[in-house]
Amino acid sequence: MAVTIKHIALYKDVWGQGRLKKKNLEIIGLDVANVNIEVEVEGTEFPDSIEVELRTREPGNKFSKRGTVKTPLKIELQRSGKSVWYLKQVPLRDVASFWQTETGVLEVASVVRAGGTSDAFFRGPLVNKGWSLRGVGKQPSSPGGDTGNDSIEQPDAKKLLFAGGVEVLEVAVVKQPGWKIKQGTDWAYVRSPADIFYYSGHGAIWNGKLILHPDHEDWCTPEDILANWKMKGNANSPADLDVLILNGCSLLNWEAKTGHNPMREAQADVPETRNIGLRWAELMCTKQGPLNVLLGNYASAPLDDNPNNPNALTGNKIAAQFGHLVATELKHDWDKYAEAWLKVNRATHAGAAIDRRGYWFTAKDGSIKGPFQMP
Repeated sequence: MAVTIKHIALYKDVWGQGRLKKKNLEIIGLDVANVNIEVEVEGTEFPDSIEVELRTREPGNKFSKRGTVKTPLKIELQRSGKSVWYLKQVPLRDVASFWQTETGVLEVASVVRAGGTSDAFFRGPLVNKGWSLRGVGKQPSSPGGDTGNDSIEQPDAKKLLFAGGVEVLEVAVVKQPGWKIKQGTDWAYVRSPADIFYYSGHGAIWNGKLILHPDHEDWCTPEDILANWKMKGNANSPADLDVLILNGCSLLNWEAKTGHNPMREAQADVPETRNIGLRWAELMCTKQGPLNVLLGNYASAPLDDNPNNPNALTGNKIAAQFGHLVATELKHDWDKYAEAWLKVNRATHAGAAIDRRGYWFTAKDGSIKGPFQMP
């Protein structure tokens, strides 16, 4: 049979709304519920059905074997009446359990501010030890717009954060003898939450938000993230999200324990800034979210790099040291993360952590305090 495959494409949930063209902004499992496949055939001969294969892999690595769907999943598309179209809507749960803890698979995703560098220092040791990459995002330097790059499979930073991690889902027509294929593959991002999500950027001491570099415009709130990562007791919660690292200033402050008022130097009294960490703590599994560990700072975090003082403890050095510990010792032993993070950050006198046992921080004398029961 001389069949000509004109194209294959992944679509939105409502066929009339069109293809997934803005891949960075239309993530399956976040913005689109199902895997919707369309094949168009041209010519005079039409088979009753067409078989396609689905697989997933790491973004940015077309040769990656670190995907949830390693062995291609075969799907049969039926012809729509007497048309040239072959359609299939596949529920995401029938492709794989992307939302569940993947036994034996450890994963990392990251977002970094414009001009930031510490994310690579943190990811490097993990990827080298076999951790699966679930996306690398870069914050915009001003609000709005798509910060992704399809050519290098770099997701939009905010979409990646809300998804908690992504894989690339590829769909391909299974060629049969005598068939001609003009365009037989397509791809999209699929939500696949990572075990560890690393954010390196600015935190606003005045409102508790993630903000942009260099002008400090608002970018994201803890409530925005919780709305996408929620909820405790929800069967659809991305259970594989275990650790969030907020490598920015002041976001985990709890003044009742640290004694730190982040606005004192600005000669302003903004009571809600004293307990920003309690808002972020809602992401914990002991509250409304999925996390076992939340790591960050209750005061100013060091710059990623300090070329004027090569001996200074920088964000890059902290990221590299902690990444090495995670890759070689900590792995999925979440109860060890808080103290390990504070030890690496001891010299900054700013480290803070929240785990299932409570709140921890590094005091000004370098000692580790905690855990304190969370309210």
